[in-house]
Amino acid sequence: MTRRRRGSRGDVRETLRREILDGRLPAGTRLLQQPLAKRFGVAQGVVRESLLELQGLGLVEAFEGPGLRVAPMDERRLVEAFQIREALEGLAARLCCRRASRQDLDELRETVDRIHALGRRRKFEEAAELDRRFHRRLVELSGNRLLARLLEQCRLFGTVKKMDTDVEVVRRAHARILDAVERDLPDEAERRSREHVRSALAALRQDGFDDGRLG
Repeated sequence: MTRRRRGSRGDVRETLRREILDGRLPAGTRLLQQPLAKRFGVAQGVVRESLLELQGLGLVEAFEGPGLRVAPMDERRLVEAFQIREALEGLAARLCCRRASRQDLDELRETVDRIHALGRRRKFEEAAELDRRFHRRLVELSGNRLLARLLEQCRLFGTVKKMDTDVEVVRRAHARILDAVERDLPDEAERRSREHVRSALAALRQDGFDDGRLG
């Protein structure tokens, strides 16, 4: 693999997380501290802490022999993560009502338009990354910092390499959430947000969890 210089635990963890979730580090891949430290240009202690965080999230596991290995990403684990996401993201949308300003909503609508444009141009990875920013911003606007930390862990399992969900469906789903927030309809905002997460899970199930979906 190409050596990259990162310098922080968060960068090492994030890079390994992405490579696990998009299949570049398949289940069973052994992760050794020394080679990883050399690759990232960091101390072995930084790698060790990053791997322990990934282990806590269930992405890597211990086994006989040195180091850790990439854990299997089975359907049960993904379904459980999406179930929690549905509840928490619904709560986040509810809390956004009366908290999101006009400027916040205008910025989010602009993000929705950019996601749609990238999807139409089949730039799915860029669209998916911007989609994650959209959802993170909604959580930030909820004002609940504990909710943000809990959701970040759950979303790790919904982050995958490719997005090819119908971009018009995604745009409508995002718009409905924002419309409910703008109109200060907490029940409707929560319902629309939960529907959006359920649709992402349904798309994954339809394809047997083999490729990614925006959500």
